[in-house]
Amino acid sequence: MENKLHEEFLKLFNKIENEDTTDLLEYLRLTDYFTAPSSTKFHGAKESGNLEHSINVTKFALDLNK
Repeated sequence: MENKLHEEFLKLFNKIENEDTTDLLEYLRLTDYFTAPSSTKFHGAKESGNLEHSINVTKFALDLNK
C-alpha cells in the first residue's frame, strides 16, 4: 500500500506550479514524512498514516476548488 500512496502523492505533488518543489521533495524524503503515523491514538495511527491523511486533505481541497 505504501508504494501506491507514494505514487499518488507524487502525482498530486507534481501538480504544484512552483520552482522550489525539488527542495521540498528532497526535504520530505530526508524526514519520516512518508512513513510516520498522523496520530498515536486516533485516525491515521498507522505507518504512513500522515501520508494518507495528507493525500486525503489535498484531494478534498482540490475538489472544493472545482
